[in-house]
Parts: sequence; C-alpha cells; structure tokens
Amino acid sequence: MPSSKPLEIHFPRGQFGLSVRRLYEHVELRQRNPFAALLGKVTTASDAGALVDVIEFDSLGYRRLALSMRDLADLRISEPLLGDAAFAARESAKRLEARLMRAHAFDLVLNLNRRRAARSVPEPFLPAPAAEDLLGVPGLHSRVRGYLAENERTRREARQWLATLRNLSVRGLRVDELQHCGLTTLLETCADERRVFTGRDLLQAIDF
Repeated sequence: MPSSKPLEIHFPRGQFGLSVRRLYEHVELRQRNPFAALLGKVTTASDAGALVDVIEFDSLGYRRLALSMRDLADLRISEPLLGDAAFAARESAKRLEARLMRAHAFDLVLNLNRRRAARSVPEPFLPAPAAEDLLGVPGLHSRVRGYLAENERTRREARQWLATLRNLSVRGLRVDELQHCGLTTLLETCADERRVFTGRDLLQAIDF
C-alpha cells in the first residue's frame, strides 16, 4: 500500500534532501532490513534521525549518501561529503518538514515493534478452563466432586455418606483430597444427629 506521507523531501536550497524510503519498504513492504542493529536502539523521535537517509538529487532522480539526518548535526561528519553545503543542509534538517519526516520514521519503528510484539505473544501454558475444572485449573478434576455429581439425588445419613466417601479410595480417591474438600469435618459433626444429606447438598458444601 503506498504511503500517505512523503518518503522524500528536497531541501529548499541546494541539491540535497532526506528520504525515509528504505525504512518504509522494510517495515511496510517486508523488504530486507538495511539498518541492522540500529532499529533496536531507537527509543525516541530524535533517535529515529539515524534511520532517515540524506540524499542528493540529480537529473535522473536521486542517490543515497552515506549520511543520516542525525549526522547532519555534526559538521565534522557531513562536510567531507557535502562540502560547503553542509551548513545549509544542517539548517534545513531543522525545518518542520524535516522534523515531520523524522517523526514518520519513528512511527514506522513503533509499528514494527508492535507487529513483532504481537508475533511474540506466547501461547497460553494451559487451555482455557472448563466449568467442571477444579479451582478453574484446566485438567484438574476431583473424584469426590465427580462422584457426588453422579449421585446428586441420592439421600443418605451423614455417617453413611462418610463411609461411602472413604470407600472411594478403592476407586482412586486420594486421602488428602477427602481431607481437604471439607466434607469429612462436616459429616463427622453431623453423624450423631442422623442428619440426611443429598449428593447435591454435599456437592455444594465442598470447599477446597
């Protein structure tokens, strides 16, 4: 998709200007990364000046120079390539249109970082829990809960339920599960009262 913002600008004086085309083509068109480690160092709009190329216009178009917009601030770097035009180029890089191009470069870097972050989101360690998963942990099930769910309408006295649940150990019920579900204490407390519970009553009373 073509850019809605200019990818090149021509300085008002002289044959030089700026281009963000290489960065745009890498970020938006998935072309080769021409900036290597520089991209990872861009954290502010000012940093993005290192990704904006200085270009020289001619009758055929323009050519890229071995300079960045950031380099123009240091005449010791820019003068060997731009000669007497180095000072004018430095001043032109302070103009609004040049700063907008640098801001465009920074926006491109942010878009690239967001895309990379989206690709790097890890898969969930566990799938989403189902309604029957104990404590909301996928794959964690309770044999006590399962048995009572199968026998919701069964009516028994507290001591009968206590014996029944303890006998579930032959079906794989762990002793610590029975201890931690809270039913042992409840049923032992009510055993002498000959109180009757349904399986549904006990299912609702489970408290891990």
